Amino acid sequence: MKNWLLNYHLIWIEDGGGTALERLKDWPDNVPCDTNFGKNNPPPSEKNTAYYAVGTLHYLFKKNIMANLNMDFRNNEALWNLSISYGYK
Repeated sequence: MKNWLLNYHLIWIEDGGGTALERLKDWPDNVPCDTNFGKNNPPPSEKNTAYYAVGTLHYLFKKNIMANLNMDFRNNEALWNLSISYGYK
């Protein structure tokens, strides 16, 4: 089991609709430009939410041969990539 390594990330991104410039045009009048948004609600706009799951599985066959399997799941789509690395001295 010491030849396996798994890295994974679960990502949740939420943003307003449109480009950054379009969102600035929707800036509410009662919010100063230098407001700290740590606890405030964002300006009213369309809310887009995206979920991602990203993982990499590394397997060390021998001292100098490693396989890497990258998995990326986003927006109901799965992307896979398998690579083999060889190192020599």
